[in-house]
Amino acid sequence: MVTLNAVAAGQAVNDFLFDFLDLRPEGGEAVYSEGQTTLDSILAPYRDLYDEPVSTAVILTADGRGLTDDLSSEDRDKLFLFAELFTFAALADREFFDLNYFNRDHLRLVIQAFNDQQGGALLETLRRDGHQSNFVTGNYYRVQVPEHVSSGVRLIKPDCVLLKALFAAQERTEWAGLHQGIVLFNEANTDAPYMLPNTDLVLTCGAIEQVLGITTRKD
Repeated sequence: MVTLNAVAAGQAVNDFLFDFLDLRPEGGEAVYSEGQTTLDSILAPYRDLYDEPVSTAVILTADGRGLTDDLSSEDRDKLFLFAELFTFAALADREFFDLNYFNRDHLRLVIQAFNDQQGGALLETLRRDGHQSNFVTGNYYRVQVPEHVSSGVRLIKPDCVLLKALFAAQERTEWAGLHQGIVLFNEANTDAPYMLPNTDLVLTCGAIEQVLGITTRKD
């Protein structure tokens, strides 16, 4: 069984609620018992660094929506935006030289469509000229946790004041540059082995330029 920790029930930001809520208390019944079997099936391919099934997961959902409800394109955009801003606010409050150190990829959001009647997974990847699809049967489909995502993290706490301010800033004319800067800053903090240090610096500089509205060298 997978113990589910949901991003729900706690601090409220717009239509989203977040906090850690144990959906299967130790020795108790699952809070989300009706969909537990479905969720276990969806999460079964996800493995830790030792190729063991993950024992915990964090679920993000909009307030008033079920964990397995179908999502529209607008719903997905809102969830991805929340995850991006949540990540930025968490990184802003991150401490270094600490056992709870984390990076951007600890908070990478995955939205997975599913069909209870069919095993395996249809993988769609982007190309510069479109996309390609590949089907992998359930016996072989695996999602391995990246090696730079530590399993020792126990607490990730965002700066809630900053998070609320970011949502409020969407009404400002500077929002486009601010949003682009947030995305660039987050991607500069993945710690991924394929991201070279100079690439992180380029992304960080780009983030600062976007946030400050720098468009020319004179600025």
